[in-house]
Amino acid sequence: MLIDTKIIPYETIKGGKEYEIKDYPLGTYSFVAWALPAEDPDVAVIPPVSVGAHYRDQVLEQPVSAANNTYRNSLGEIFEGESAVVLNREQTSRHEISLTTCICQVYFTLYHADMVMDAVTGSPEIWVELEGVRSEMRLGRRYGGREVTVYKDLVYGQAEETLISNRIGILESGDYQSLSATVYVDGVRICRVDTNEKAKAGYVVEIEATLGGGVTVTINGWRVKNAEYTYYV
Repeated sequence: MLIDTKIIPYETIKGGKEYEIKDYPLGTYSFVAWALPAEDPDVAVIPPVSVGAHYRDQVLEQPVSAANNTYRNSLGEIFEGESAVVLNREQTSRHEISLTTCICQVYFTLYHADMVMDAVTGSPEIWVELEGVRSEMRLGRRYGGREVTVYKDLVYGQAEETLISNRIGILESGDYQSLSATVYVDGVRICRVDTNEKAKAGYVVEIEATLGGGVTVTINGWRVKNAEYTYYV
């Protein structure tokens, strides 16, 4: 059960400085630490928890858009770590908690997008729908919640004739899920990429498709070949 929480400013611990805690009774504790990068454009939210609650009930959630209750916001980078420690008030002890990222970063690029963009007028709505995502992650990196679709607007680079997503921060896939990406322009389905790869915390997934061409999927710098590409228009 949670007995205490502390917020530690980065200035207090930067450069490897230690943070001292005092006056805890003799016993074995679990320390759980969360950290957020200061300059991440997508702001993550540390799971709220009340004193007396079980820490395994803490849930990290994929952000939901307040406007329409859909998953249209990329999850910002957030780090978590936990460590079991034994404290003795008669002795001083030092404990380290290793922090690792909770999110998977997905980048989608569509080349030769001029084949579609030249046929539309005005300012079309263009987005990619990312499937194979769960809505929650519990402590210990256990996926939870339900299967969801994450939406991300695509940006058209006219000079490069590409549509790009920039970073899509998502949580892990479930046991029987795999990542898929579908592109829409003004509600018209343009293309779809189905992979056999899962979203995993710490993974960087790059999906690069070419209209009328092929597809490349790269995970942590390694190209994988198990992807199917469907072109609809």
